[in-house]
Amino acid sequence: MEYLLEAEDYQSLLLFAYIESSPTNAVSVKMIEDKFDLTYFKVNRLMGDLIQDLEKLDLDQYFYIEKENGEYHYRKNGLDSIKRLLWVYCRRSLSFSLIDFMLKHPGATIEEFSDEAYISLTKAYKVRKSVRTFLKEYQIKGFDTKNAHDEFRLRLVLTQLYYHAFKDYELPFEQVKIQRADYLVELIGKQGIIATMTDAKRVFLTFYCLIASTRIQQGFEFNVEPAWQAKLGEYQSQIEQVQAQWPKGMLPIKSDEIAYLCQLLNILGWEKAPHQNVDLLPADFKKRVLAILQSSFRKHQEPVQLNLTDSPILGKLWKLCQRYYYDDNIVLDGFFSTNLSVFEENYYELYQGCLRFIDTLEEEQLLKKVKNHKTFIMELVMIALNNLDFKALVPSITVTVNFSLGMSYNRFIESNLRALPFNNIQINNQYSEETDIYLSDVLSRHVQSDYIIWNSPPNAIDWEVFGNLVARIKEAKRCD
Repeated sequence: MEYLLEAEDYQSLLLFAYIESSPTNAVSVKMIEDKFDLTYFKVNRLMGDLIQDLEKLDLDQYFYIEKENGEYHYRKNGLDSIKRLLWVYCRRSLSFSLIDFMLKHPGATIEEFSDEAYISLTKAYKVRKSVRTFLKEYQIKGFDTKNAHDEFRLRLVLTQLYYHAFKDYELPFEQVKIQRADYLVELIGKQGIIATMTDAKRVFLTFYCLIASTRIQQGFEFNVEPAWQAKLGEYQSQIEQVQAQWPKGMLPIKSDEIAYLCQLLNILGWEKAPHQNVDLLPADFKKRVLAILQSSFRKHQEPVQLNLTDSPILGKLWKLCQRYYYDDNIVLDGFFSTNLSVFEENYYELYQGCLRFIDTLEEEQLLKKVKNHKTFIMELVMIALNNLDFKALVPSITVTVNFSLGMSYNRFIESNLRALPFNNIQINNQYSEETDIYLSDVLSRHVQSDYIIWNSPPNAIDWEVFGNLVARIKEAKRCD
C-alpha cells in the first residue's frame, strides 16, 4: 500500500511514526539521520514539510511538532492518530487517484485521467505504470474482469485499499450508494450472520458494499463460484429475509451479492457460530505449521516445548493463516508505517519467536508475502501474547524487597512489581546469592548484587531506572 503514496509523503509518514514512538517525544536530527540514512539537509527539509502539512491541513489541533535546540519535539492530545495523516496523503496520491478514477469511470482513457488530474500525459503514464505494478502484486490484471474469482479478488483488494486510506473520515462515493451500503450492512448485522459488528468491521463492510454495488452497476456481476455455493444454502433463510426487507427504491439486491458478502465474512473469520467455515487450509499445511510453531520459541537458545493441548491458540492461528493463505495472500498491509519496537523491547523472546515462525513460513512457501507484513506480525504477536505463557520464555529475575518500614511497605512495593507486564520477576524479602536486584531504602554492606535505593515511594523516574536495570540484566542473562 505504501507504494501508492507520493515518495516524500511516504517518508514524512515514516518520520512521523518514528517521532510518535519516541519514549521522550523528542528526537535529534542526528537520530533521524542514522535511522533513515538521510543527510542533515534532507532531514530538516522533510521535517519542515511535515510541520507545514500539519499546520496547513489543520492537523496541528491533534499533533504538534516544533524544532528546538537541534531536536524535534512532538506533542499530541490523544484525539487522533497517524491514520488521519495517512488519509490526507492518500487523498493527494496520484496513484490512488488513478485507481479511484478507474473504479468510477470504466473504459476511461489515460488521456482523460491526465485532464482530470491536471497532470501531463507523460506523468500520467508514469502513474499508470506504478498502479499496474501495485495491482500485479495481487494478481490483478485490470478492472475488466472475466470471471467470479478475479472479480472477487479485485473487490477485496479495493475494499482494503479504501478502508485503510479513508477509515471513517470520508466515504468518497455518491450518497445514494452510501445509503444502500449502510442499509445492507445493518441488515447483515441484524440477521445474525456476523459474530460481532464492531465499528471497524462496519466500516470495512461498508466499503466492500460500496465497491460491490459500483461494480454491479457497471455490469461486472458473476454467479458465486461452485466452491462457495454451499453458502447460499447455509444462509438461505437470512438471504430471503434481507431480500424481503429490501426497499423497492434501491438498486435491487440478488442472492449472489449477499453470498459474496458471506464468502468475505468466512475468509475474514467474522462469521457467527455455528455457521460452517469453508476450511481452505489443507491438513498437511496445518501439520507443518504446528511443527514450525513448536520449534520457533526458545529460551537460552533452546526450543521451548509449547503446551498446545486445549489451547485456544490453534483456532485463532488457523483463522489468521486462512486469510493470508487465500489467493496467495491478497491482504494489504495497513500498518506498514507502524513502529514495532515496543515488542522488541518489552517482549523480546516472544517477538523473536514470532519472527522465526514467520520467516520459516515464507522460506517454505507455506504463506507468501508475510515476512515484512506488519499487520500479520502484529496479529500473530497478539495471538501469542494472549494465549502463550510468554514469561516462561523470559529469563527469571529475582528481586529482593527489604524496606525499613516493614512488611506493609514491602507488600506495597511488591504489588507494583507484580503489575509490571513485561518481565518474569520472582520476589522475596531475604537477600541471597540468587538475588539479581536488591530494593531497599538502606544499603546493606552484605549486598553484592545490583541494587536500587528508594527513600520515598517510587515515582515515574524511579520506575524508569528500575526498568532500565531489569532490561540490562535480562540482556546479560540472554548472552550467558
